[in-house]
Order: sequence, then C-alpha cells, then structure tokens
Amino acid sequence: MLVEEKLKEILIDKIEISPDEFTSEAKLADDFGVDSTELVEILLSLEKALGIKIPAGLIRKDLSIGEVITIVQESCAVN
Repeated sequence: MLVEEKLKEILIDKIEISPDEFTSEAKLADDFGVDSTELVEILLSLEKALGIKIPAGLIRKDLSIGEVITIVQESCAVN
C-alpha cells in the first residue's frame, strides 16, 4: 500500500491529477498526458521517497498506474 500511496501523492503533485482520477487502469500518457520529462520526474520522486532504484526502461509512459505500482513493488523487493 505504501507504493500506491506514494505514487498517488507524486502524481497529484507533479501532474496535478485529482484523487478521483487515480485508478489502476488509468494510463500515464493516454489519460494524463505524461511526457518523457514528467516521467523522469515521477520516477526520481518515487526512488527518493521509497529509497529504491528502479532499473532504467522498466517504467514507460504507456503503462497504467496499476502496472507502475507492480513494477515499483517488485523493485522494492529486490532492493
């Protein structure tokens, strides 16, 4: 749950989504218009907040929020 809450906080802050828009099916690029620069900012914020390193290329802007959460949780388990 920690990953989900942190990601929600970051997306609300960085790309100004409303809490209601935060669903596991929502796509970063398609639904929120996340570009490459914003994706890097989101990833850096997640890494800093969770104290992990997310391998390059694992998270892409075409992924859904649910897919991002799964990838980050797996990265937490490895680190």
